[in-house]
Amino acid sequence: MKRIVLLGVMSMLFGGVFTLAAAEEVPGKDTAQVEVSGKLALRGGAPSFRLTVNYSSDSENALGDALLVYAEPSHTLLFAHIDSRLRRKGAGEEDLAEQALSLVYSRPGRSFQHSLSLPYSPKAFADTRVEVVMRSRGQSYLLASGKVNVSDFQYSTTFSTVVLPDGAREFLGGMHCCSNVICGKICVTCSGAFFSCDLINCTINCEYF
Repeated sequence: MKRIVLLGVMSMLFGGVFTLAAAEEVPGKDTAQVEVSGKLALRGGAPSFRLTVNYSSDSENALGDALLVYAEPSHTLLFAHIDSRLRRKGAGEEDLAEQALSLVYSRPGRSFQHSLSLPYSPKAFADTRVEVVMRSRGQSYLLASGKVNVSDFQYSTTFSTVVLPDGAREFLGGMHCCSNVICGKICVTCSGAFFSCDLINCTINCEYF
């Protein structure tokens, strides 16, 4: 499978997945926003998926070690943004290099933006969700799992975290938004990461499993 690699080779990151907890005011809280959009097109008769990922935060500590974007249920790793300090032998990079479609290695910061064309078609896998996962100290945290039209979507998730004394992260809540030309931007605040967008009827709802 063709991959887009920026500044390195990809790696698979393992660990349990956690979801957002209830929001509350906590000293030392970091707030960040991730916006993801995708659109399927044909180029020369072959599918081309245009993926854009925007990240911004009020702190350099909010991102953790990596930010991953998956299409589900195929579990296709579309994009990975990984702390460049993890770019070393034995960090699990070999597995991710085989599975992911695009990678950026970079030191943690307050913002980034990437727009990429990927050899991927959600129709080939019947994918119905796009998920955003943060990696931090060996654990995976599910930030957003949006049920969308994967062939043409745009959503954002604004979330807050705090680093606990043992180095683990606690999620303090988040707001999910979807948008298009017809509906504009519609948002919902959920206690978890799962939500669904209906941009025909212009509705967005929390989902609980």
